[in-house]
Amino acid sequence: MGRYRPDSRTANARDAQRSSSRRPIDSAEVPFLEALGTRLAELRVAVGVSQATLAERAELARSTVERIEGGTRRTRRSTLERIAEALDRSGATEELVALVGPALAPESAYADRIEGRRARRRRRGRAERTGTQLLAVALVR
Repeated sequence: MGRYRPDSRTANARDAQRSSSRRPIDSAEVPFLEALGTRLAELRVAVGVSQATLAERAELARSTVERIEGGTRRTRRSTLERIAEALDRSGATEELVALVGPALAPESAYADRIEGRRARRRRRGRAERTGTQLLAVALVR
């Protein structure tokens, strides 16, 4: 089975998505983003996880993983670190950063706030799971 080759409608949709973003993707960045997306998909498939599972593990939206793999979204180093950790591939971060090259998005000026929100969500999720587990134990008894 040959490699998937998108038809012109798919390519046009990707071009439209790239040009409509808040900071439009320059045509010089496209090969880097596509190389990143291809390699990320290869790593994900090799590990045997879906886009949704990877997104959940990396604390991302599924659509974010889909857009990164499709080459229609820039990403930050910190996001690539979380993806590599979710794939349990510690050395993958440097490889992915090298592939994306000049198309790597700058880190957010609000990174500390964003990490604070993620930490609160994790604590809230653990508390909900613990509460559910306690309820399940109580019902079993």
